[in-house]
Amino acid sequence: MQTETQIASSIFDKISNVYDKFLNLFTFGLINKWQYELIEKTPYISKVLDIGTGTGELIKKIKKEKKDSYCVGIDLSFQMLLKAKEKLKDEKDVFFIKADIYNPPFKQQSFDNIFLSLSYRHLEHKKLIRQTNQILKKEGYISIFDTAKLKNKTLWKGFLFTVEKIFRPIGYIFFSKEEYDYFVESLYKSFTMEEIINLFDKDGYDVVYKRKIMFGLAFIVIFKKR
Repeated sequence: MQTETQIASSIFDKISNVYDKFLNLFTFGLINKWQYELIEKTPYISKVLDIGTGTGELIKKIKKEKKDSYCVGIDLSFQMLLKAKEKLKDEKDVFFIKADIYNPPFKQQSFDNIFLSLSYRHLEHKKLIRQTNQILKKEGYISIFDTAKLKNKTLWKGFLFTVEKIFRPIGYIFFSKEEYDYFVESLYKSFTMEEIINLFDKDGYDVVYKRKIMFGLAFIVIFKKR
């Protein structure tokens, strides 16, 4: 039986060619605006780790805004990383590694910044925070953009129904049934922004910026390590 990590790696390998197009369509092109906001609202950016970097789109934006930054992107999908490497082949101080954040190949306090763009909900908070506490420098920043669970249960169920049933024919333009089901299932793992803040507060992080997006269906939160 495949582990969850192996399943994720296999699925993202398969969708690497259409991933960027799907995100742009699903967010009506606003994904780029939100990722730039995530970068611009992070107070200090230098040595960066992008967890779940995918095709390297966030790092591409970071290098555009912060040319002197040193960026490392990790992902479980080798095919995604090939796309990322090709996309940023002309950039200096950019590296992509096939790695699992639960077993990161980095020294303690290696990074000033950790970014998670649409990857947090795929991870287990306790396992994630155990590693970020080791590899993030004191007073470093964790910057997160992700989907959010709505507080109103009726509206949340309505949104999930829309994605699972109404948007499914559009999803099948890009993905197989297995791949689209994986995307839908990941939405069920979403947290509210308040839940995310409470989790990080307990683990020694203060909020420096927060904003709900698309009527609360997504959020940006930036934390500073105490």
